[in-house]
Amino acid sequence: MIGIIVAGHGNFASGITTMLELVVGKPGHYEFIDFLQGESQEALEEDYRDKLDKLKDCEKIVIMTDITGGSPFKSAVTYAVSDDRLNVISGTNVPMLVELIFGRMNSDDSEALIQSAMEAGKAQIIRFHKDML
Repeated sequence: MIGIIVAGHGNFASGITTMLELVVGKPGHYEFIDFLQGESQEALEEDYRDKLDKLKDCEKIVIMTDITGGSPFKSAVTYAVSDDRLNVISGTNVPMLVELIFGRMNSDDSEALIQSAMEAGKAQIIRFHKDML
């Protein structure tokens, strides 16, 4: 099974998780981490340790973060350097997560799932024009 951790600044992770639960239901092997204002780097790293421990039985874990270079991303990368099960993706949006959640039901190929999720995320970024109607 491929586990998923969503992490981000403020209530990014809990907010996107709430939205996902409305659309696709409560996903299994899924954890989230909110990095709140005033929280220490040590507390963030403890959150990661806790969530990674909860997903210890997963063969692969995809960590989806909000922005490249932020504390949630940097902490995830720190863990990924020493744990080959971990893949870290930045720029997370809802279509990416939906693709990853549904895709892992049919495949254990984490590389293909990650690529598919990234393509889904890009494909859903549009600008509305009246001539689209």
